[in-house]
Amino acid sequence: MAMVLFVASLATVSSCKKSNEKQIVGKWNLESLIIASGGESYEITGEELAILAEEFGGEMINVTLEFKSDGMVYAQGEATAKYSVDGDVLTLSADDESIQFKILELTSSKLSIEGSETEEGMTMTYTLNFKKA
Repeated sequence: MAMVLFVASLATVSSCKKSNEKQIVGKWNLESLIIASGGESYEITGEELAILAEEFGGEMINVTLEFKSDGMVYAQGEATAKYSVDGDVLTLSADDESIQFKILELTSSKLSIEGSETEEGMTMTYTLNFKKA
């Protein structure tokens, strides 16, 4: 009986992974960015996102991302990184650097991912919410 449950759980994990890999393919428009640190959070939406993207030269925040089935992510029509999905973890890699995001939600129309970074002892968490284009 234990072996049957183990095999069933492996099949479930495997199908979830494949589902995320397939569902992420396509164009996604960034709807909001939530930045949280020190018990405070701030949500950036709409026009604020476009202004922020422009201020950072489109490098930090690209309003539209396209995940292609060949494992590449495109921003503004140019390949910007490689990606991989392992269960609920999305990894983006470019220029010998990688960043991981936890996939909070992935449906046919919505993608929410969360990442964090720590600098000088302060941790910042950011949640990016996308809508399928």
